[in-house]
Amino acid sequence: MENLFNAFTTPLLLSGIIFVIVSLLLLKFPPKEINSFYGYRTSTSMETQEQWDFAQRYSSIMMLKCGIGMILISLIGPFLTGVDAAVLSISAIVVLLIPVAILFYKTEKAIKNKFK
Repeated sequence: MENLFNAFTTPLLLSGIIFVIVSLLLLKFPPKEINSFYGYRTSTSMETQEQWDFAQRYSSIMMLKCGIGMILISLIGPFLTGVDAAVLSISAIVVLLIPVAILFYKTEKAIKNKFK
């Protein structure tokens, strides 16, 4: 039981849960107007209102998928016995950055493909 929540599982599980909650909130309450405070904000998404609306929905769905992915990946943490906590922490950070990069890459690509 002591290895259930280790330096790999905990950050990924918590980040995944946060991603899922935030994505569901953004799907239910998307920002209506272009702003610099709330929503998926990049120069591409903020060019037009149509791009903004598309980016909000698309990025929220991608965030939900990434959050679920992080939660699922966190489940391998308890099986990583005998691995140093520092290595687990660094691994968790690397694994956490991958879904974030995927989220931005896929959303930007989708915006550019839809609004050529």
